[in-house]
This record gives sequence, structure tokens and C-alpha cells, in this order.
Amino acid sequence: MSNKDDLFIFTNLEDTASDTSASKASSDEAPVDQPAPATAAPAVESEETAPVIEVVPLAEDEADENGDVDAFSAPEVAPTIVEPSFNGTADALTAARKAHSPQPSPESETVSPDAGTKETATAKTDEPAKTDEPAKTPDADDPAKKEHPFMRFLSGLVPHVGDSTFDAVRKCVMLLGILVFIGAATYLIDDLILIPIHNDVLVESLQQMYTPDAELTLSEDEQNYAYPKDIDPAFKKLYYQNNDIRGWLSYKTTDGTTFNIDYPVVQSSDNDYYLFHDFNRTYNKNGTLFYDYRNDLTSKKSHNRNTVIYGHNMASGQMLAGLNKLLWGVGYARVAPTFTMNTIYNKAEYKVFAVMLLNNNTIDGDPFGYLRTEFNDNVDFAGFLSEITARSLYNYGDVDVRPDDEIVMLSTCTDWDLAHFKDGRTVVVARKVRKDENPATDVAKITVNEDALMPYGWYVNQKLEPHPYYTDPLYVVQPLDTLMEYLATSTAPEGQTTTSFTLYQQDGTFGLISTTVTDANGNVITQSTKAVLTTVSVETTPVYYGVGSSFDYANTKVVAIYSDGRKVPLNSRTCAVTGFDSSKPGTCAVTLHYGAFQVNFEITVIEGYVAPVITTTSTITRTTATTRPSNFIPYDPNAKKTTTTAKASTTEETTTTTEITEAQTTTTTETPAVVSDETDPV
Repeated sequence: MSNKDDLFIFTNLEDTASDTSASKASSDEAPVDQPAPATAAPAVESEETAPVIEVVPLAEDEADENGDVDAFSAPEVAPTIVEPSFNGTADALTAARKAHSPQPSPESETVSPDAGTKETATAKTDEPAKTDEPAKTPDADDPAKKEHPFMRFLSGLVPHVGDSTFDAVRKCVMLLGILVFIGAATYLIDDLILIPIHNDVLVESLQQMYTPDAELTLSEDEQNYAYPKDIDPAFKKLYYQNNDIRGWLSYKTTDGTTFNIDYPVVQSSDNDYYLFHDFNRTYNKNGTLFYDYRNDLTSKKSHNRNTVIYGHNMASGQMLAGLNKLLWGVGYARVAPTFTMNTIYNKAEYKVFAVMLLNNNTIDGDPFGYLRTEFNDNVDFAGFLSEITARSLYNYGDVDVRPDDEIVMLSTCTDWDLAHFKDGRTVVVARKVRKDENPATDVAKITVNEDALMPYGWYVNQKLEPHPYYTDPLYVVQPLDTLMEYLATSTAPEGQTTTSFTLYQQDGTFGLISTTVTDANGNVITQSTKAVLTTVSVETTPVYYGVGSSFDYANTKVVAIYSDGRKVPLNSRTCAVTGFDSSKPGTCAVTLHYGAFQVNFEITVIEGYVAPVITTTSTITRTTATTRPSNFIPYDPNAKKTTTTAKASTTEETTTTTEITEAQTTTTTETPAVVSDETDPV
């Protein structure tokens, strides 16, 4: 209570005490039948009506045992006391004393001048009738201060009618920020705490159900379940729970801290379902590790040249997120040289021989087609392995690879901070440990590949000089010596030797364009050549176009020319056209792309209508990639020791045909293709 309230109380007590004393003295001296002397109220200079004191008669039962009336008995209803505010002036003090005096009621009993009689007087006043309510303070009359604190906070946050434009915008921005913060916090808690905890509990339960070196005790229902033939007993409990189980991946680093990948691997009819479903087929952001649906894992005799396993890169570090640590440096690759990948039919260990950083978006260059599961033959697979090793961040000197090996790819997403481009992929490639081979790897021989072929966007985004693969038309990806030696012996009939052959790449596959087989004395026994697509030619197309017209596919004739001279017509609508611009008159260069091949020619845009039967000049350019031309890779075991790079230069075969009208002469100029092998000295 404030000091001014204390002042009011003390003033009231003094007045009450004096009034009580006077009343008692009067009752002792004056006889009962005489009227009490009138006491004049102190004069108050105020426009307010003087208070009327209400005398309340006491009930008969209120007298004490001597018959006297208790002078301190209070009325059943206490008078209302109004405390005006104190402003520090004498008038305010007087008003305060008046406010603490008993207030009259509309009807009050007054003492009649005649002794022993009472009469009722009605107070005439213009003030409204007082009610028995608690005293009100100025703070209580403020509606804003009556609100709950939370409601005041909410009104300052949510726009409402009456707000100025600035306040409304400010509240909207603040509210949006709070909602974003709540959403982000919820996402992080769910992504980094709740989901990982749930996944840990699930994986621990699955690990207890899988013991690769022992068979667990099965329940009666599990024993009677229809399992596939030759299934490993260690997988029976898991198979009973989810018959999509196909294997278990265990990839642990030798330091015990870098990462620990230990999960079941499932397989469905597509590569989508287990992206966001756990082992129990419940929706889960972590998903489950799963095999590519094209891999054959149906029996003990199943064979896959390339087995692909997918898994998420979770912020919690779960699933295959640990693979990204192999991008941090060669030291991390040295603590992760091997892993175990058991299927429900077979157990096997694998030696890592490549770690690749790849792009999945064409904006960063043509993606490398690493998700191949089918290959034509050993030659095709050898070329695929060569492309992998060329892109590996590290050289695994202690791990050789051959076309008869089985490999496993572990693929996961990569963050921008590591990849320097969006939608990246980290891919770890390992080959199966061969029979009677030591599964250990000499990690000291794992070194950095200074010439690793990275995605084109990796160079552009870091403002680095692109790899010669993208700039040098004669650059070729060199096959590994072990691959070439294997092909030299595997492609010849028994008792004979392949002394030379030429490896080529076309549309993502590899093959032999020529093979020479000799006997023990060096005599040529057979020499075969495979016909391959060598060029694509545009034989006819309109040379004049009207302004605003579209490219005329219907009258553009394209043929594919093979190495044996055959010409095969192509559907021009399967070709892509770049450089065509008919928005204004003039000449523009047009390039027609067919797969990995392209043809360059010019057109002229003129005003007015143009008949579409006029032919044009075409220049044939042989390429096998949209970013670089292909080259044959000749192999000569006798010259291998003195060569480091085998390059081939290919001249353009140009056919020029000019035909303006049917009456004019057609001129054709042909230059035969010349392929020369160049060998750089050591």
C-alpha cells in the first residue's frame, strides 16, 4: 500500500475516535428523553452535497447482559468508501477525509427533534445510488491492464483491425519469422533426434536377429515358414519378418570411429519404395539400404557383374552418410579398404578399388552412366572398369581388377560443400575377393589420383581449368594394363594368342573393332573386323527458311554410315537440333545431334514463303560423345612397354552436295577417312 493510502487511514481513525468520544460523553450526561444536542458538521467548500449520516437501529438481541447497547456494533452492510486520487494539495486532503466518512443511503433514519421519536428522511441527491462494490482504483479502470499477459502479447503479434500499415506489416514479418523458426526447430528435432532414435532401436533389434556365424533359435512359426532353397540359416528370422531381405552390408573403418555401416539390404520391384520405408515397411525418412531392382539375387547361382546398393546420406550420420567422409582425404580411404556384403545365399568380402564423385544433373556435364547392370561381354565390362578407375579420387595400387571380377557399388548423395555442385553422388566401388586371395589390402599403396576425371561442373564452379577430357579432342581414357592383358588372352581361341586389337566406345558401351590372332610363331591365323557406326550424314534438308518458321524435320533426311559401308536411314525426329534461329533474316550454323554423333551445316533465313524441297550442304563429323570425340584405342603387347599413351587422330570425312534447282549440276567432293596411330615416347 502506498504512503498516500496510509495518510487516508490515519485521518479517518482520528475523526472516528473524536466522534466516538463525543457520542459517549453525550450519552452519559444527557437524559434519555432529551434530544441530543445537534453537532454541526465542519464546513466544506465544495459543490458536492454534504454527507448524511445514517443511524441504523440495533436489534434487541444486540444489547449486552447489562442492557446496554454496544457502541462499537457495526451495521450489517458496511458503508462504501471511495478513495479519490491524491494530488498533494489541501483540497485533495479534505476530499480524502470526506471520502472516508460514512456515506448516506437514499433512505436513512434521522433523530427527530422530539425526544424518544424517530422519523425517516429521504436523502435528496443527484448522485447515482451507491452499490456495495469493492473499491476501484484507477488501474482497475484501464481495460488494457485488465487483459491477460498472454493476450496482450498475442495482440502485439497478430494484426487486427485498427493497426496502421506499418504495424500490420511489422507483425506479419515477426509472425512469419516465428513460424519459420518453429518449423525449422521441429524439423531439426525430428530429423536429428526422433528419427535417429527410432532407427537405432529398429536396427539394434534387427542386428539381434542376424548372426552371420551362427543360427538363431527359431519359433515354431518361423521353423514352418516357406523359405527359399539354399537360404543361409542366419537370414531366416529376418526373412520371416520381411521377405524382401536380400543381404547384409557391414562396412567398418579400421580406426573404429570414422564410420560404421551395419544394415540389412532389401530389394523391391523398383528403386523407389525403400527410399522412404524402413525394414518393417513403415514410412521412415531414413529408408532402408536396397539393391537395384535389376540385380539378380534369386538363387545361390545368381551372378551380377555390377551389384548396386543405394542408401541415404542422412544428417544424423546414419545409413550411407559415412561414405562422404572418404572424400575428405586419402587418410580416410586408408582406414576403409574392405567391407563385407553377404547375400541370403552367399558370404563374400570386397576390396575397394575406386571412390568416385559424380554428378547426376546434366547442367554440370554429361553424367557418367555408372548404374549399368548388364554388359555385352568382357570387352564391354573392361571398358566400363577403365572409366571407373579414371574417375577414382585415389589409386589403389594393391588392388587389381579384371573383366571376370564381380563388383559392388555403394551409392549415396553428396552435399554441395564436398561436391561443389548440386545433386552429387559419392560412389564407392569394390571387387569381390577372389578364391584363395588374401582379403587384406596394403593401405600404404593407396595414393591420391592427381589426374582424376571430375564432373565438368566441379571445375567450372571452382574456376579451375577443366580436365583434358573436356578440352582435348584426342584425349582418351586409357584402359588398365591388367584389363588389356586379360583381353589379349581371353579373346583368342585356346592355344592361340591375340596380338593386337582396337577397343572402341559407342553410346556408353565398349567393343572390339578389329582383332588379330596369331599362332606361336607369329603367323596371322585370323583377322576380323566388326562393323561399327562411324558417321552420321544429313543427305538433304531445306537450305532456305522463311522468317519465323520451324525446323523442317519432315524434309531432313539423315543416314547412319557403318564401317563396312552400309547406310541406314534414321528418323530425323530422334535427332536433336541446336543453333537453329529463324527470328530474323541471315545465315546461321545448325548442328544436328544423333546420340553421340553430330552433323554441322548452314541455313539461310529470308523474308517470305520458301518451298521446302531445296537441299543443302552437310559436313559429317564423327564423334562418340557430346562433349568430346571418341578415339579408337589400339593395343599392341610388344609396344606396351615403350608407350604411355596411345592416341588416335581422325580426320573429318566431308561430303558436300549443292543443289539449288533440279536443272543445276550437283557437285560432290569426298575425302576418304584416314586413321593414324600416334605413339608418344616415354
